Amino acid sequence: MALMCLLLAAVTTAQTDPNAVFATVNGDEIKSGEFWHFLAWYRIKPDSPMARLPVGFLAANELVTQRLVYQIARDKGVSPTQQQVEDEIQNQVDSDPTILPELKADGRPESDLYDDIKYQLAQYNLQTFGITITDQELEDHYHRYTSEFTIPKQYKLRVIAVQDDSEQSAVDSELAAGKSFADVAAAHSLDVSKAKGGEFGTVPESNLNTTTLQAISSVKIGEVTPWVEGANAGSIKVKYQIEDIIPSSVKPLDARLRRQIRHKLALDKGNVKNSYAKDLETAWLSAKVTISQPGFQKLYDDFVKQYKLTHRPTTQ
Repeated sequence: MALMCLLLAAVTTAQTDPNAVFATVNGDEIKSGEFWHFLAWYRIKPDSPMARLPVGFLAANELVTQRLVYQIARDKGVSPTQQQVEDEIQNQVDSDPTILPELKADGRPESDLYDDIKYQLAQYNLQTFGITITDQELEDHYHRYTSEFTIPKQYKLRVIAVQDDSEQSAVDSELAAGKSFADVAAAHSLDVSKAKGGEFGTVPESNLNTTTLQAISSVKIGEVTPWVEGANAGSIKVKYQIEDIIPSSVKPLDARLRRQIRHKLALDKGNVKNSYAKDLETAWLSAKVTISQPGFQKLYDDFVKQYKLTHRPTTQ
C-alpha cells in the first residue's frame, strides 16, 4: 500500500504532456510519454532488494541505464543498425511464432518488440566489441561438444493413473479384454489427460525417473508397461502405453544453429576481452542525470551516492 501511495503521488505531480521532458541523461532527453509507456509494462521481481523503492523510480532508473548503454554503443561505433534489429526480430519470430500474437493480445504495439531487441543488441554489440568468430571455430565447437546439440531419445506416451487396488484391477481386466488404452484411461484415470484418452505427449528420456524409464524401456511400441509408482509413492500407480519411440539425434548445423553457436562463442570471448560492466559502471557514476520529479531526483542522487560509498569500481 505504501508503494502504491508513492506511485500515485508521482502520478499526480507528473507532467501530463507526453512530449514534456521527463529526464535527461548527458543531454539526451527522455520524454514523459516514453516514461509512462515504459512504466506501464515495467516489472520487478518481488524478492529483489530494489522492490522497496517506488516502481516509478525503478522504471526511471532503468530508462537512464538504457540511455547510457546506447551512448556507450554510439561512442564505440557499435550502435545497432535498423537492419540488424529487423534481422533479429525475424530470427526470433521464426523461432517462436507466438511472440507477435502475444504482444498484440497484451495490447502492446510491435514497436515495443523493436525497442526491446534494439536494447538487447546494443548490449550484445558492446559485450562482443572487436570479437570475430570464424566458421572453423564454429564448426570445431559443434563437433567437439556434440552432446550440447543432441536431442535425447523421446517416448510418445499415454498414461493411466489410479489410486486404489480395485481400480488397478479394473484397468488390467479391461485392457486384457481388448479394450483400447485410450478408452480405459478415459474411464478410470485420475490424470487430467483422461479427457484426451490419456495422451501424455512426447517426453525426453532425461525427464523420466529411473523406475519409470526402466518400465518404459522394457516394452515395445504399442505395448503397455507394468504398474509403476507415481510421484507420490505408495498412493498413485501409473501405467503407460508406448505409442512411439523417437531415437536420439544430433541437431543439424543449419543456419539457425550456426547463429546460436556464433552468438554464444562471441559472448564467451567478449566476457574475457571486453569491459562492458566496467564501462557501464563508469558511465553511470559520471553521468549527468536530471529528473523532473524532485522525489525521483533525490532518490537517484542518494542511490548513486550510496553506491559510491559501498562499492569499489569494477575491475576486469
